[in-house]
Amino acid sequence: MRVLTILPLAALFVLLGSCRMPEDPMGDPNYKPMFTVEKPSDDTSLEDIATLEPPEPPQLAKLPAIYLFDSLPVRGQATPNTDIVVKSSAMGAVAGRVGSDGTFCVDLPLAANTTQEISARVHNGLFSDYATTTITQEGGTTNDTPDTPRPTIFYRNVALGKNVYSDPYPEGDGLVNELTDGNESKMITFKEGSLSDNYIWIDLEEVYEIYKVDLIFSTAEEEYPDEITVFTSTAKNIDDYPSEDNWGEEAEVMTIKTNSQSIVSNGGLVSKWLPTNPEARFIGFALNHTTNIRSKYNVLSEIKVTVLSTEEEEEEQTPIEELTTPTCANGLVI
Repeated sequence: MRVLTILPLAALFVLLGSCRMPEDPMGDPNYKPMFTVEKPSDDTSLEDIATLEPPEPPQLAKLPAIYLFDSLPVRGQATPNTDIVVKSSAMGAVAGRVGSDGTFCVDLPLAANTTQEISARVHNGLFSDYATTTITQEGGTTNDTPDTPRPTIFYRNVALGKNVYSDPYPEGDGLVNELTDGNESKMITFKEGSLSDNYIWIDLEEVYEIYKVDLIFSTAEEEYPDEITVFTSTAKNIDDYPSEDNWGEEAEVMTIKTNSQSIVSNGGLVSKWLPTNPEARFIGFALNHTTNIRSKYNVLSEIKVTVLSTEEEEEEQTPIEELTTPTCANGLVI
C-alpha cells in the first residue's frame, strides 16, 4: 500500500523559494533566458510589429563554377535596409548590410581547394529563407595534401593582336584594332551610329574557354556605358554586330552593370569574371547607355580576354598570383 506524504506548509515554501527566478534576472550573471526578443527601432510602430513578416530570400549574383582567390565578394539584391548573413559551408559566416537601393556586397573567406556551399539570408527581426549556390576554390594558399604540390596557374590575354570589328567605326584617327594592340595609352572614341548601342567584336581565331574580360574606359563623365552586354560564340565566321538574332541561339549572353565610382577608382577598368567560363571563338560587347543615349558616347583604350592554363606555353603568360583579388572595395566584378 502506497503512503502519501504531505509536506508541511513551511517546507513547501522553502522548496518553492529555492526554485524561484531571481528578483533581478538581468543582474544575475548565471541567468540565461530561454529566448530573446530584438528591440524594434524607435520608428517601428506596434502595428508594424504585429504585421511583421519575414523578408524574401536574397538574390545572389551568379558565381563562377571555378574560382582562384582566397576570398569572394558575394553580391546580390535583397530587401533594402536589412541585415544580411553570408556563409561558406567550409569557413563560417560574415555579416553585412543591404543598402537603401537593395544591393549588397560581402567579402567572404573561402576554404582552399574545395567545393563549398555559399548561402545567404536577410533579417528585419525575422529571418528569410536561405539562398544558396556552390563554388569551387582552386589554387588556394593552403592545401589538404601538402605532399602534392599545387600546379601553378597561368593566365594570358588571347585578344592581344587579334582583329577587331565595330559598329560604328571609331571617330577621328583611331583604329579599331588598336583596342587589342596592348597599348593602353591611346583612347578610341565611339559615338552613336545607326544603332543605339556601340558594338565591338573580336575574332580570337580559335576556340578558348574564357574566364575573364577587361575593358579599359576613359574616366571622364559620360565616356563609359551604364551596362555592357557580353556575347560569346563558337561559330567559325561572324560578319555582323553581336546580338542574339545575329549570333544565333547558341551564343551565350551576360550583362555587366557598371558603377561610376568603381570605374573612376580603378582607372577606367571594368573587369568581369565570366560565371559560366564559356567557350568562344568570337566575343562581342554591346556598350549601352540606358539613359540620354543621344548625349553620351564611349571612349576606351583596350580590351583583354583572359584564359587560364596550368602548363607553360610559348606564348607569354603570367602566374595567377599577380592578379588583383576581387573585393567589394575595389569593385572588380565576379
